[in-house]
Amino acid sequence: MRFAEIINEMMWQDSFGAAAEARRYPNAWIHFSNVQKLGVNPQKTHRDPPGIYFYPVKWLFTDDPSLSQFGTEWPYYYIVKLNRAAKIINLGKIKAEEVVSIAQRNGWYAELQAIQADPAILTSKDNPMEKRLLRKPGGLFYATLDYLANVKGQSWLKMLHGYNGLFDPNFGIISKGEISQMVVFGRQNFTVLAHGDNKDNTAKAYASILKQVATDLGGQFFFKYQTPQIDFANDGRPFHVAFNLQRGVIEFSFYNDAYWMTETERYDTQGGDYAHHARSIKRMIQSRLTQAGPKGNDFFWNGSTVATALHLISPGKTNQKVDVDGLHVWTSINSLGGTYAHLRGIVDHQGRLTIGASIESYSERKSDWKVETEKSFADRSASPQDVADAILDALAAELIDKLPNPAALGKREEVFGFRFGNRFRLSQP
Repeated sequence: MRFAEIINEMMWQDSFGAAAEARRYPNAWIHFSNVQKLGVNPQKTHRDPPGIYFYPVKWLFTDDPSLSQFGTEWPYYYIVKLNRAAKIINLGKIKAEEVVSIAQRNGWYAELQAIQADPAILTSKDNPMEKRLLRKPGGLFYATLDYLANVKGQSWLKMLHGYNGLFDPNFGIISKGEISQMVVFGRQNFTVLAHGDNKDNTAKAYASILKQVATDLGGQFFFKYQTPQIDFANDGRPFHVAFNLQRGVIEFSFYNDAYWMTETERYDTQGGDYAHHARSIKRMIQSRLTQAGPKGNDFFWNGSTVATALHLISPGKTNQKVDVDGLHVWTSINSLGGTYAHLRGIVDHQGRLTIGASIESYSERKSDWKVETEKSFADRSASPQDVADAILDALAAELIDKLPNPAALGKREEVFGFRFGNRFRLSQP
């Protein structure tokens, strides 16, 4: 398949602005950066060699990298070509005799011999190299350097004296998360061909998928609040889909026993090309469409608006179900150190929302203290933010009154899983 055909099938170039420029240099290398500077990160957080890391441009347009390939969302990019004089070790092609020669020349041959006699050292907790990679001379070479640098404190650059970098050609020797990459020791080894802002177009990429799914399944696509969405008439059983990219979930809304409710399903954007994600999302929507019931009431308080209010109160995951007394929406709040928090809402048959929130602390199976509040809101009488403010104000006042040392809460914006913001600071004299 020609390079131009490959890139038309991939998703990465639809997600990040750098790809539009990268298409012009299929045989070059690309570096992504969090800062507007091309150089070695002086505060590296990994155990690999100190250098400037690049992906092969052509590799990024194959099936191997994922949509969330490390660094591709960073705000700046640099596309370079290697200079002819640069001596880069190819970890996929290096021979065993070359490994020995480099070790002898740079003074770590004795350590190499010791490791060859006991290769289990390289798969230990201190140096977790995959056994399969040690069967390659390049894998043994890199794992030995890694061990000597990170466990024995030797210098990467001294052990690799005479060379300007390492290239891992799709084996995952340097990192199994970035299976094809090059690290270069110094800017003198390459020439910059292009650089610029790497605008994140991920939302547009998924919007493109949802637009195609809407066409295939007879829905109406639209883009609102930076969120790709679809409405389905669904033969009188309305169904709504929204891809919340910030939370990494797909929201499905539909009528259940006359109540409009919303269920969320986490979506993994890791791995896969455009076609993979299109198939996966289409299957998810098709399987959910059958859950939708006939059009019911038109209350303002429904699964979506109540979930919004609860999320403003607490960042936990919301759950929903319809019972005999109405629509129930509740949030899972983690318990911590004997303190238990609860947050729930019920929409009754008249469209009235009742929110209840409580925090209770136990020690030795006995309740030390408990604060709780419950408030009701008529249909269309308040916004989700109004509801959140009312509940948090009341709960904060209860905590200040009940806790033995409320001043300790002064600098905390989130307490017991609730988003109190500056309510405790404002209460201080």
